[in-house]
Amino acid sequence: MAQFKRFNSSENPTRSDTTAAYSTGTLTWDDVNGLRLHDGSTAGGNAIGGGGSTAPFTLSTGTEDTTVYDTISVPSGDNIWLGNGGVNLVMIGGTNVRTIVDDANNNFYISYSDEGLANGIPDSGNSYHWKFNGNDNTLEMPFGGAFKPNGSTTTNQVLKIVPTGSEAGDHIHLLSGNISITSIFLGTDQQYVRTNIDGSMTIGTNDVYPDTSGYGHRWVFGTDGATTFPNDTILGTGADPNVYIETVANGTTSTWTFGTNGVLTLPAATPVIQGNGAGTDVTIIATTGTNTATWVFSASGTVTLPGPINNVSVGTVTTTGSLDPAYPTAIDLTKTVNKLADNVGSTYTLADGVEGQIMYLVPQTGATMTGVNVTVNHARIIDNSTSTALVVTDALLAPFNCSATPVPTMGVTTLIFTDGAWQADAGVWTY
Repeated sequence: MAQFKRFNSSENPTRSDTTAAYSTGTLTWDDVNGLRLHDGSTAGGNAIGGGGSTAPFTLSTGTEDTTVYDTISVPSGDNIWLGNGGVNLVMIGGTNVRTIVDDANNNFYISYSDEGLANGIPDSGNSYHWKFNGNDNTLEMPFGGAFKPNGSTTTNQVLKIVPTGSEAGDHIHLLSGNISITSIFLGTDQQYVRTNIDGSMTIGTNDVYPDTSGYGHRWVFGTDGATTFPNDTILGTGADPNVYIETVANGTTSTWTFGTNGVLTLPAATPVIQGNGAGTDVTIIATTGTNTATWVFSASGTVTLPGPINNVSVGTVTTTGSLDPAYPTAIDLTKTVNKLADNVGSTYTLADGVEGQIMYLVPQTGATMTGVNVTVNHARIIDNSTSTALVVTDALLAPFNCSATPVPTMGVTTLIFTDGAWQADAGVWTY
């Protein structure tokens, strides 16, 4: 095994050992005699380099065979040190590609493309180097450089880190080789935040194939500001399980509250539900089991209801009436007693019943004789103006009009449905 001996001033004060003969293969160096190779007998060894502290020297195998590689070996446990304690630079490599140890400044460089050097250090004005900074433990990459993972199948499957300009704020960008072709994922294919090639963003969970529809749960934030929620979305849990939606405009906050009791509280003293798009009607649908009820609020101002509006229940007596005379209200066929309020400007409606059905109409407190009117789908009428009983479609009945003969008994009008039509024992018919 070859040995290398460097003389220190304490070992060789004159630094001029020209008498000693060391074992064959030993290299010695001092700043007077330079580098010398010993053969075991020649005093002072044989000079193989220039003299002086700055004299260069070369180690060579003496062969041009590119298949033969030089080897420098040291005893087990020893080290090879290149440099001299942080005073000079150490360069390894050729003209175009080199590694540079800048021990004085705690930096290490890998440079390429014949980058300019300033005092041996890669020129900061150029960008063809990787700089490992030992002062702040950072790695500086060449401009446009990227990390390419093992297994990458396209030139776009790389990761670029790009700083932003001062106008855009203080941040950095993580990009693929081409963000309009290859997306960036934070996470796995099962759970992630990702970019999309159309400019939108997606958050995905429980996914399998992120680029194929029909899998997992995905929240998509579109370029138009719209957010698409996955199926079975639930908003609101924790200490306050209610769900709130808020908007702020001109310093005013409007809050929609979806309560745990199923009640939706709208903002403002006079909230508005407004239709939009091709149709201007507003439709509200409620489903319970197999039953579906639909309310349609049309642009013309009419409301189509799925059934009666019940606002008071006392035993088997149900108040029927919208409390707003502008809209017709259907009388509940399932109730025997229906209590009616004034509906001036509109009418109640009474659909056909079943054979033998009996219904009682009574006035609410405050109802007037002419303020309650019922449009009967099919009515059987016989009075002073008819010689026989007539079946009339959409006949109008004022059940509490006392000008009729006979007058209602104690404000109660009785109706009976037979042979496809209703007949009443009191009230005034208009047909």
